[in-house]
Amino acid sequence: MEGMLAEHQVIVGLVEDLRGSAGLDAAVAAGSLRNIFALHLEKENRLLMPFIVASPELSLARTVEGLQELVGETHVHQHGTGHAGSV
Repeated sequence: MEGMLAEHQVIVGLVEDLRGSAGLDAAVAAGSLRNIFALHLEKENRLLMPFIVASPELSLARTVEGLQELVGETHVHQHGTGHAGSV
């Protein structure tokens, strides 16, 4: 969990870099953001979600509450259909 929270900080930093950049710098920031987010999402799906599902004291429904608003309906419905590269 600590590592994933640290990744959140890296993602936030890259978003800020992207906001303040243009041209080649923006392309580099966007590429870095895409890559770290894809790795982070894969880790959430492979490690965190199965842990939540297996823990009776945790609620998967509450965990993913608001996900649709954050990433869009298309990404929520594509989960598990082999479209992981569409991050």
